[in-house]
Amino acid sequence: MSDPLKKYIVCWNTGFGETCVIMEFTCLDTAEHCAYELWNEEAQSRADYCAMPYTKELAVKLKVEDE
Repeated sequence: MSDPLKKYIVCWNTGFGETCVIMEFTCLDTAEHCAYELWNEEAQSRADYCAMPYTKELAVKLKVEDE
C-alpha cells in the first residue's frame, strides 16, 4: 500500500514575486522537488538573452563602456 497523500504549500520565486499553491504529495522531499521543477520551468520561460557584435556606440548605449 502506498503512503497517503499530505497537503503541502509549494512556493517559488523567479524574481517577479512569490507564487504559492497547495498540492498533495507523499513526502516533503517530493514536494520540494516539485517546487524546484516549477521554479525552473518558470525561470526558463522568462529567460531572455542575446549576443551582439561589439561597437563602441552600442557599448555606450547599453552602458557597459564609458564614452
